[in-house]
Amino acid sequence: MLNDVNRFIEDILGSTEDVQESIELRKKLIQLQITQSIARLTSWLSVSLIAIFIFFSMLFFVMVALAIWLGQYMNDYALAFLVVAVVYAIIGLIGFLFARNKLKDWTTNYIIKFMLT
Repeated sequence: MLNDVNRFIEDILGSTEDVQESIELRKKLIQLQITQSIARLTSWLSVSLIAIFIFFSMLFFVMVALAIWLGQYMNDYALAFLVVAVVYAIIGLIGFLFARNKLKDWTTNYIIKFMLT
């Protein structure tokens, strides 16, 4: 009977070591998953920022070309740049007013999706 009690105690102690090892492994797995999610999000943000920079650089040069063309047409470059700037500001303001909430929701959902996968 004493041998059975000793064997039972050894089994319990062995089980607690297995549970501790399982907890440590689970902790490392969660750390790896978090690291992977952060790395994926960081790479997505980097690529997105580069794409946005390229898009706005192209848009800037198109607007400068439009202003120069309009300046030749109107024979007044300063007024042409002013007209292009005002049109650009109106389009930006309209886009900001209509797309602000949709863009915020889309970005939030995309980041959550990235962190959960």
